[in-house]
Amino acid sequence: MGIPRKGSRKIIVEGRSFLWTTRHGGSRFMGYSNRNMGLVIQEDCKNPGRVFQLNLESLAWSESFEEPEPTVGHRASLLPGDVSVIIKKALVEGWDPSSKEEFSLSSQIKLSEYQTS
Repeated sequence: MGIPRKGSRKIIVEGRSFLWTTRHGGSRFMGYSNRNMGLVIQEDCKNPGRVFQLNLESLAWSESFEEPEPTVGHRASLLPGDVSVIIKKALVEGWDPSSKEEFSLSSQIKLSEYQTS
């Protein structure tokens, strides 16, 4: 299933257009936590391949809080530049955005406020 245009953001990396969106709070696979954010990326074209999904962990959260108080709201920012870094790394590691094959990064990426996990 592709990424819906409504609610997603567009980014151009190395001359290719991509759609991306985030999901805060994790999933049953990532562990429900405000520390986690899911990132989903897909090429923006007529026949896109499989979506590339990635789990991001907040560095600020893990360094600042053991167990956050209910009144403490933390949500780090994921910037388009961060998404560009992730896409470039995935392309270098062999991600083919038009392929229907599943892909996962073989190494961790550390961004300004997040790291891949």
